Amino acid sequence: MLNILAVTHAWRFTHFVDRGEKTASPEGLSPAQRAWVTLTGVTVPRPENRRFPVDVGLRAAESGVGNVATWTIEGAGRGTVLLLHGYGGSKSDNLDEARVFHDLEYTTVLVDFPGSGDSRGNVTTLGWQEAEVVRALAVEMDGPIVLFGKSMGAAAILRAVGGLGASADALVLENPYDRLVTTVAHRFEAMGLPGQPGAALLTFWGGALLGYNGFAMDPVHFAPAVRAPTLLLHGEHDPRLKLTEARTIEAALAGSAELVVFPGAGHAGLYAADPGLWRASVSQFLAGVPSVAPE
Repeated sequence: MLNILAVTHAWRFTHFVDRGEKTASPEGLSPAQRAWVTLTGVTVPRPENRRFPVDVGLRAAESGVGNVATWTIEGAGRGTVLLLHGYGGSKSDNLDEARVFHDLEYTTVLVDFPGSGDSRGNVTTLGWQEAEVVRALAVEMDGPIVLFGKSMGAAAILRAVGGLGASADALVLENPYDRLVTTVAHRFEAMGLPGQPGAALLTFWGGALLGYNGFAMDPVHFAPAVRAPTLLLHGEHDPRLKLTEARTIEAALAGSAELVVFPGAGHAGLYAADPGLWRASVSQFLAGVPSVAPE
C-alpha cells in the first residue's frame, strides 16, 4: 500500500498538468484537505510566464537550445549571468533579479527548464536533468560566467559544477537544498506526518519513474568539487530548506563561500523579502570576485 501511494505521489509531484488548481502549501490546508492530499498527491499546473522583461524595463531576445527556451537581455560587457528558477517556477520568476544583474552591466540569460514556461514537456526531475541543462547552456555563454539559481535551480547548479564539471567564475545560490531526500522529508513534516519512510519511498520512486537515482541528487556531496567563489542566500525561517542545511553546504564548498541570512524570510523569493539586502549582498559579492569585478 505504501509503495502504491509513493508511486502516485511521485508521479503527481514530477508531472505538471495542463488544467487544475495548484494544491496549496501544507500550512494553508485544513486537516481534511491534508488527509485528501495524503491519499491522492498534489496537483501542480504546468508553470507559465506571467511577467515579461518589459515589466521591469528590459528588452529581451527569445532564444533557446533544444527543448529549452530562454530570454537573453544584453548587458554592457561585464559577463553573463545564467538565471535558473525553482520547482514549479519559470523564467519570469527571475525578472527582478535580472534587472539587478543588468544594472551591474551583465548580460542575463533567463531559462525555462524543461516542463516549464516556453520550454517543451511537462516533467521535472527536481534538479537532476536540470543540471545537464545548466552545463549545456554554460558552454554557450560568453564569459566570465555567473550562475544564479533558486532552490531547485541552485541545487542543479551544484550538480552541474560539482558533479558534471560545468565551468563558472562565480555562483549565487538562493535557498539550495542539501539532499533531495531531506527536502522531501520536510514536506511530509509540514503535512504533520513523519518524514520517513515516506521521503525515502518518494525519492526512490520519483527517480525510478524518470530514470535516475533520486538519492544521488545530493548537492552537499557535489559541493567539495565546487571551487568557484559562492554566495549563499537563505531565508532565516525557510521551512522547506533549513538554515542548518545551508550552513552544511557552505562548509563543504571547496572555494570561498559567504552565507547571507535574510531575517524573517521563508522559502519565497528573497529579493521580494528584502530587495535592498539582496541587491547589496549580490553586488558586494561580485565586486570581490576578480574575474567578474568591474575593471
